[in-house]
Amino acid sequence: MGHKFLSTALLVLLLGPFAAHAQSSGMQRKLPDWEVFAQTGWAESDVSSYAVGAQHALPWRGQFLGAYWHSYSEITVARWVADEPGPVGSNRFTQFGIAPVLRLQYPDLAPGFFVDLGVGAYLITPIYQHNGKRFGSAYNFGDQIGFGVQLGPKRRQEISLRLQHFSNGGIKQPNPGENFLQARFLVRLSG
Repeated sequence: MGHKFLSTALLVLLLGPFAAHAQSSGMQRKLPDWEVFAQTGWAESDVSSYAVGAQHALPWRGQFLGAYWHSYSEITVARWVADEPGPVGSNRFTQFGIAPVLRLQYPDLAPGFFVDLGVGAYLITPIYQHNGKRFGSAYNFGDQIGFGVQLGPKRRQEISLRLQHFSNGGIKQPNPGENFLQARFLVRLSG
């Protein structure tokens, strides 16, 4: 039941924004503007990460205590490469993920700067084992906090640093988790 539930939840998270957009627009408008990114990172246990992904705006936005906030959903495909093969005989792990993210900006205080906060669902295959760490399942969660700045004409590019923690949230033992420091470059494709 656990794998089917998590797979279904991941699919709903992935397709939900499209269904909401199609319903609200009657399919008369184009899909939301997409942004694409490349990301690289390093874990505390000698593992490198190389990722590509895309994100698009979600309809939730507002203002709170002088901060403007909006939300987006991101889809990521990554490759984790360990310095040497682990007990499973592989030093390469593939990660697929989706995460809703909340972005905070203070345009009056620091134009172009932002803070991102998100929690997502991730599949890592084969099950991660390296440097004495072994995940209990292929299904995991990822928490992230990022800091960055928008650049260029119309602020169509971004650079950011992110801290990400991956673990299965205690759904299966062992659950040691892995922490990454990630550097990201993003480009808006339209708008």
